[in-house]
Amino acid sequence: MQQLCSVPGCTGKRVSLGWCRMHYNRWYNRGSLEPLPPPRQGCSVSGCTNKHNGHGFCQKHLIEHLRATDPRQQFRAHMDNAKRRGIPFHFTFEIWWEPYWHLRGTGSDQMCMARFDDQGAYEPGNVQIITNAENNWLRLHPDWLSEEDYDNSIRYFLHSDGCVSFV
Repeated sequence: MQQLCSVPGCTGKRVSLGWCRMHYNRWYNRGSLEPLPPPRQGCSVSGCTNKHNGHGFCQKHLIEHLRATDPRQQFRAHMDNAKRRGIPFHFTFEIWWEPYWHLRGTGSDQMCMARFDDQGAYEPGNVQIITNAENNWLRLHPDWLSEEDYDNSIRYFLHSDGCVSFV
């Protein structure tokens, strides 16, 4: 006589640990006998009607989410943006990331990496870490500060060896 799966309501043939192959595989692969939740139908961003792609988002919002939360995605985006603008980018992820990643953002009081005089490559020795407000102001008023004032406005300076000075 053939024995059935011990999961209530299942009529599958028992193969291991009292379960049918489907329930055994669920337990083996996920640690649970429960079925997967139904797949999402659309993006979880309010007002977006695009098809679901992953992690609850459509492709557009998934990319935005990853870029906002994954420092490696931010690094790639920065490198791609520099390349698109024709600016050489000579940072490794490790030097680019440390030690101020948590201070970065797009808010006016958050930090960004800015090239000295907005010229040359993105590379150690030619960048400063300043607020977005300072960076935007310097772009609009490049000749306003004397060199001494400009140097004093720097909060962090990334040296060629990857060390950071706090000024």
